[in-house]
Amino acid sequence: MKKILAVLLVLAMVIGLAACGGGTTPANNNTAPSNNTTPANNTEPVAEKKVLNVAFRGDPNGLCHVSIAVGSANTPAHELMMDRLFEYDYKTGQPTPMLATKWEPIDGTHFRVTLRDDVYSWNGDKFTAADVKYTVKAAIDSGKHARYYGNFDVDNFVVEDDTHLIFVLKKVDPFIQTTLSNIPYGMIVQKSVEAGGGLEKMDGQGGNMPNCYTGPYKPVEWSTGSFIKFVKNEKYWGGEPYFDEIVIHSIADAQSRTQALEAGNVDLVLEPSEAQASLIKDNKDLAVYNYPTTNHHTLFTNTQKAPFDDVNVRIACALALNYDANIQRALGGYGKHSDDILPIGNPQYEKPAESFYKFDLALAKEYMAKSKYATNCPEVEIYYTPQHAEYVPLIQQQWKEIGITVKPTPIAQAEFYNTMATGEKQAWIVNNSNPNPYEQLKFYDGEHFNYKDLNGGPGWNGGAEVTALFDKITSEPDMAKATPYYQELRKIINAQVPSIPLFVYERLAFATSKLDGLILTEVGDINFSKCRFK
Repeated sequence: MKKILAVLLVLAMVIGLAACGGGTTPANNNTAPSNNTTPANNTEPVAEKKVLNVAFRGDPNGLCHVSIAVGSANTPAHELMMDRLFEYDYKTGQPTPMLATKWEPIDGTHFRVTLRDDVYSWNGDKFTAADVKYTVKAAIDSGKHARYYGNFDVDNFVVEDDTHLIFVLKKVDPFIQTTLSNIPYGMIVQKSVEAGGGLEKMDGQGGNMPNCYTGPYKPVEWSTGSFIKFVKNEKYWGGEPYFDEIVIHSIADAQSRTQALEAGNVDLVLEPSEAQASLIKDNKDLAVYNYPTTNHHTLFTNTQKAPFDDVNVRIACALALNYDANIQRALGGYGKHSDDILPIGNPQYEKPAESFYKFDLALAKEYMAKSKYATNCPEVEIYYTPQHAEYVPLIQQQWKEIGITVKPTPIAQAEFYNTMATGEKQAWIVNNSNPNPYEQLKFYDGEHFNYKDLNGGPGWNGGAEVTALFDKITSEPDMAKATPYYQELRKIINAQVPSIPLFVYERLAFATSKLDGLILTEVGDINFSKCRFK
């Protein structure tokens, strides 16, 4: 009798798990429980679904990207849904055609774009040149995308016909095609938006799934705080997607995400803990995927606030950090140190002849001793998001050696940019992820870039010489011709040390060893939209 009860209990548990949907589909057999059955007449077995289960740290802000603030929490869902004009090839660092088949410069700010003629939204409406203009205008009108769409002169776009338009910028951008390959530039179809009741009905909340995108996978179910389920777009212009379903599970704790992989409940873990990489490597059925990026994690200082109004303090702080040891301790060794304000791998990086971004504690103490805060240095508050939680205590320890007390101040990602924009904070850590060298350096450009659009109040004023160099950079469409300006600019900024480059990030993912096809986005996030099982 006890054995019978035990069997019944196990069966009840299995049935209960199956009823929970995609979040409980075992990853090691890649099938949905409801599809492992045979028809009653036993004439033909039902094909097993190919399901990819992904573990991520949380929900996106919403599924309609033009009406919400851009954030890294949105990327896993959005990359499945959104086609852009260009796609980023991380192996070559170059954009490749996606929805745009041709990009013809008219001058430095005007381009004639040719689009594919075979693209349809999930609602069945054709994607046209008018939808490019509609997408850009909707994003600008939302008021949430100045940092992304602010350079687009949408009022002067010219729609010539369904597959041709004139794309207009306010100022030159030598990286414009790469820029347009980024996830926030996903295209939407106006007719589908209107058929669905407007953009406010496209956010995925309350069961309102968007129908206006053209990408390979479309969302069909969102259980807040639990999972989002996607199904393949069988009429995708790029060929039928491999997976029947992709389920992104919300698991806040990094260790728990890895445990779900080890248990066979998920196939892919995004943003894992570097400390667990050694455990995964020892499992022959699992793999650690490691991708170099140009994501430059940088500590910015407000040079109008004590003690960073003294260049000697800033130099001392740079010299006091043990960069290589910190990368080992905080990142498990999965990162690189850059001796320059541009990361290694950036097209305008060049090893500087001299650099303060090196560990030399004795020299750091000398600079601190000749500063005006040598004996009465005020406490320094460093603002940071959870991704830097392991690194900031190391800064705290090492700056203590030169007489600086650090108050670590964690802040939620959603609040970070608004807090920094006040201009009242002393120091904060930012991830500069765009490979465009101007995008990496624009935080130092007080003339062309409004700090309040992103990361930080008045920060640093480089003076007339810096402004003149930025004038030349922002008006030169040829990157090669701009190189001398970048070189001179880097020398000035490196000497003044308004910021301290901490590390260049290496993007990690843990996965089953049979998963193939992971790629990176322009800004170094994992893109699994083209994955398949070996």
